[in-house]
Amino acid sequence: MSMEDFFAKVEGRAHAWPSGRRDLHWLIIPGEDFARRRLYEPYRPLTEQPGLHPVQPEWMHLTLLHMGPQNSASTSEVDQLVAAVAEVPPTRPRTT
Repeated sequence: MSMEDFFAKVEGRAHAWPSGRRDLHWLIIPGEDFARRRLYEPYRPLTEQPGLHPVQPEWMHLTLLHMGPQNSASTSEVDQLVAAVAEVPPTRPRTT
């Protein structure tokens, strides 16, 4: 079995993230209990391989959108986006 190193791929590509650049991201951050039960514990055996370091449940997130450098959008544009998303009713993860 082989696992790829995400950061090695990102840092080695032609358009790597410059050090210190602040980017805009849209994230889903699961609750710590959900993350532990559904995302961490079931896959623990995979992370017990040499060279792998599991992400602890309190740091888990899913990146839905990488929007680019923070300075590529005005404060007004970011505020409009946040307001539009705030109108979307929250959903709960299915646990089936």
